[in-house]
Amino acid sequence: MSESPFWPKLDQVDGDALPSGVQFDVDLAEMALKSSRLEEAQRLYEGVLRNANSPRAWCGLGLVKVQRVMHGDATMAEAMHCFERARALLPANATAVEGLFLNASLALYRTIAIGCRLAAGDLKRAKEQSHAAATMAVLFTLTDKLGKEKEPTDAAKSASDSFDRAEDKKTAAETLRSCAQRTMAEVRTK
Repeated sequence: MSESPFWPKLDQVDGDALPSGVQFDVDLAEMALKSSRLEEAQRLYEGVLRNANSPRAWCGLGLVKVQRVMHGDATMAEAMHCFERARALLPANATAVEGLFLNASLALYRTIAIGCRLAAGDLKRAKEQSHAAATMAVLFTLTDKLGKEKEPTDAAKSASDSFDRAEDKKTAAETLRSCAQRTMAEVRTK
């Protein structure tokens, strides 16, 4: 389980002392948050907030909401509401609450940006491989029309294997395209 990037800042948010049973639930919720067990943390924080209006519990619930935005289970407005409630209860420590919200938001946006970058790379690789696959399909069809000595399935297997072994997929795709172009030129001349 990964540790929450927001954990160290939560310690800066203090409030009134809580009854021992409620404090125990806050501690359990913080451990769940630290371990990224978000559903459990949310359930515990909400239980604490039914019994006590704790700024630390509001901040913890806000952190849970920020992390759950990634899964589509919460909105930033819900998270902001939690932090606003904490700030209203703890005006003397408003800077710590605001800093906690900003750090959580930045971590979320960083995660989204990294995900977008990875997805863009996956799309680029998929595009290159789809071009190569389309080129191989054309090549195999033309090879079949020319009546080469190899069966199209053997040619397909051979070309596919060489494409998979190639270090540089872009170069392999270009080689397949040029081979397909030569084969098409042969078909036109026959």
